[in-house]
Amino acid sequence: MSTGVHRAMRAPRRLTRAVRARIARRQTERQAWQRKVSVIVPVYNVERYLDECLSSIRTQSFRYLEIVVVDDGSTDDSRAVAARHARADRRIKVIRQANGGLGAARNTGIEHSTGAFLVFVDSDDRLPRDAIRHLSQALEKHEADIAVGYPQRFNATRSWIPQWVGEAHAELVAVDRVDEHLPLLRNNYTWGKIYSRTFWDAGGYRFREGVAYEDQPVVTEMMLRARRVVSLDVCVYDYRARDDNSSISQQTHTLKDLRDRIAAWTLTAEKLEELSVDDVVVRAWLLTVYATHVHWYLNSPSVADPEYWSLLRETLLELDSRGGLAVEGDVPPARRLALELLRRDEQDELLNARSAGLYEAKADSYDLRGSTAVWRTRYPEGHPFHLPAEARSWPVDRLLVRHQVRQLRHLADTDELEVAGFAYLQGVDYRQNGQVVHLVVTGPDGSETRIVACESDDPDLVPSSGSWDAAAPAVGFRAAVPLSDVAGLVTGPKGAVSLDLELQTDGGSLRRVRVTEVNRWGSPDQLGPMLSAGGAKIAIAPRATAADPLVLSVSRPAQRASNVLRVERRLEFDVTSTQGRTPVAVVARREHGNETVDAVLAPNDDGTLHVVLEFPTPEGAQVVRQAPGSSGP
Repeated sequence: MSTGVHRAMRAPRRLTRAVRARIARRQTERQAWQRKVSVIVPVYNVERYLDECLSSIRTQSFRYLEIVVVDDGSTDDSRAVAARHARADRRIKVIRQANGGLGAARNTGIEHSTGAFLVFVDSDDRLPRDAIRHLSQALEKHEADIAVGYPQRFNATRSWIPQWVGEAHAELVAVDRVDEHLPLLRNNYTWGKIYSRTFWDAGGYRFREGVAYEDQPVVTEMMLRARRVVSLDVCVYDYRARDDNSSISQQTHTLKDLRDRIAAWTLTAEKLEELSVDDVVVRAWLLTVYATHVHWYLNSPSVADPEYWSLLRETLLELDSRGGLAVEGDVPPARRLALELLRRDEQDELLNARSAGLYEAKADSYDLRGSTAVWRTRYPEGHPFHLPAEARSWPVDRLLVRHQVRQLRHLADTDELEVAGFAYLQGVDYRQNGQVVHLVVTGPDGSETRIVACESDDPDLVPSSGSWDAAAPAVGFRAAVPLSDVAGLVTGPKGAVSLDLELQTDGGSLRRVRVTEVNRWGSPDQLGPMLSAGGAKIAIAPRATAADPLVLSVSRPAQRASNVLRVERRLEFDVTSTQGRTPVAVVARREHGNETVDAVLAPNDDGTLHVVLEFPTPEGAQVVRQAPGSSGP
């Protein structure tokens, strides 16, 4: 049979396979769209921010989206910005309505959405590129009703991670009850989450309309009713702090905002009672109010207003009656004093204490007594506002660790990686207290290498005097870890190595923190790949956000060549396998393409393989590499 006939017979088969593949792809695509995510974006007078917001949603790595933009009666050019994006992306639909507020706009968005999952994005914020992919994958993998990531705050000049994130999102956790992971109650925002539409509709959830903080009672209720909640250790939301303080969440100085906040507290407390949740859940929620929310108002200039003060005080006394006093032991001492002054109706004294730095972190000062830090009160013993030592005590392991890596250098002479910067416990006076810093390098399997850091007073390492507490130059450190030790923590062909700082005070207290703060203008981002003596390549892993930890990536070739000898047309070398395999062929790449060269392979007594190559010309190979499918050097 002729070659032409063979081709003619094979063509229909190829066509059939191609058609089947195309049908399969279309079916997979349809199934993916059936699991689409509806992203609801309420819009009101945000022409400055809306383009950035919608662009961040449109460019998500997860593309099966329905983007519902609800124009809540904007009077600026927000509508035109939304329309432009809708013309460019058919996944966007724009709904227009008379101004009804954030809650009403979100409710409208839900009514017009058709996705299997719901995500909410405020129109002045933005999403990291992989946010929806991380959330949707976690939700479906763990068969949860809600998946929650953490936010990164940002303004025109910087970005930062809220302090509560470390406790709530230190690792990926899937829980059937929120009381299994109580810090999650602090993340009671609508955004930064994905919700199962089935769960949402079954509960008939809606946002309150015409008020601020419309989401907090309903989000808390959903977290408590959910069949399962997944907490991710991933940043999924960029939360803007407007430089002109014009956003809804930045209006704490107004009486309306205070009243709306109190209404949200009251409704949440009533919902907790209705659901008959355990006391531990009630205390966790109260702690968020006592340690954080109340102080947004106590630290507002409006607290000098008698009506504002009286309303806030009445609310605190009401919360006290609901069990709030039981959580004050977990409130930082300075804020404990502020609550007590409010409770005693000492408005003038609160204003004086605030002027003296009550709410300024760098004004905090502690004496260390073993594992306990005792806050230095501004009131002498015997003063009516003096708090006893037990009321001013705070565990050392709850003091904030301030740190920053400012230099990363490859010390070629000693084949070491030098890590340098500063680290200290906020509020500790290092003129009276010493510390030892350890650099802890941890491999994928949890094995560690610990290096004692040297104290350094290098002015390039320590923070400026205006930005740190009572710390002395002793908070600077330098540590050098051998690259061979870093490589030794990874047993496979590649892996990631994390860096921690451990602080040990004179009193014996230990604090350990993952390195996340890196000087963006310094050498860490400029350090190129390093090669260890064993042939492993070590490099700084890319960081997607400022919250991501500093990680070293380690990779090594399948084989390593050594003892290379070349004499005219002969090339000899020993090959050490890093993965227990033996090369089966060697390819010599010449200037004009690849040429397979016969190799003489002989095992050495030490387990390495001796390779001998004979080239046709003395120029020989420029680069020696493994053949496809083999395990050469």
